[in-house]
Amino acid sequence: MSKIKIATLGNCQTMALCWYIRRLNFECSAKYITGMFSDFLFVKARKTFKDQIDHNIYDKKQSIDFLSDIDYLIYQKIDPKTCDTWNHEKIPSYLKNDCKLISVSHMMYDPDDDKFFNGMKQRTLKLNIDIPAHKFIETHGCKITMQQNNHPHAFYFLELVREICKTTGWPFYKDDQYQNLIKEGYPFG
Repeated sequence: MSKIKIATLGNCQTMALCWYIRRLNFECSAKYITGMFSDFLFVKARKTFKDQIDHNIYDKKQSIDFLSDIDYLIYQKIDPKTCDTWNHEKIPSYLKNDCKLISVSHMMYDPDDDKFFNGMKQRTLKLNIDIPAHKFIETHGCKITMQQNNHPHAFYFLELVREICKTTGWPFYKDDQYQNLIKEGYPFG
């Protein structure tokens, strides 16, 4: 497999996702497009996000240049009202024609409050999300845990990467890698 260029775009969950993708067993260049966040926030968060912040692109022009040459974009569909530059309607205009887009949910979950689960289901239907987070909850139940209600633990990210690998044909982690990543608990536990 030749070196694949990948970008992730969205909130801090897609930044963490980029970290996991960079650890897959194939040659790739994976960068997180910071979108609506400043580099200051991530420099301040180096303890949480470790070396991932060195694989983030903060500048708008550099981001658009990187996006124009990627093979895959894994992103959260951002509403045009929220962000003019990085919204899901405008994103395709930055990409080459054969770039593959994979949309993922913004994970918001509290097992004691159905509004989060129902909200994710509604957004999936409204936005036609390719890999919806509520399906992980339906499949894995109490294995999906959170720090606060918007920072999923490592198990969620690993299972999200598994689904991305199924979609793309990329090789998934070996069993020992998977177990080590679970133990590491990047970035939210």
